[in-house]
Amino acid sequence: MLHLKVGDVVLYFNKDILPTKKKLAVCVYNNFNCNKKVGLLLINSENRKMYHCAGPFQRIRYRFLRLDSYVSCSRLFEVYFTQVEKIVGSMNEEDMGKIYENVKTSKTLEKQYKELILRSAS
Repeated sequence: MLHLKVGDVVLYFNKDILPTKKKLAVCVYNNFNCNKKVGLLLINSENRKMYHCAGPFQRIRYRFLRLDSYVSCSRLFEVYFTQVEKIVGSMNEEDMGKIYENVKTSKTLEKQYKELILRSAS
């Protein structure tokens, strides 16, 4: 069984996007004790305005990235931890701070998710 922590970067199969595919994502909270789910923000290689991205995060720092990448702070994906294929690395504290700043200012992320994410930051 995986032991996911906030800041871990995971690989999982995302059925909620088109086309469905394996994606890298940052764990921003976990609810193991309550509903066995984790909250994930997707990692993308493009900085699209609608994604309200944090970054860029450099491939040279994070070897699990194929390209310099961004973390989308516009939509949270809640998945059961059993859906996570593997942990590929983790984000450092400074970069997690950049993600939290974008979460705070996201206009599309639901308030309840913002609160969960920001509570997990402390």
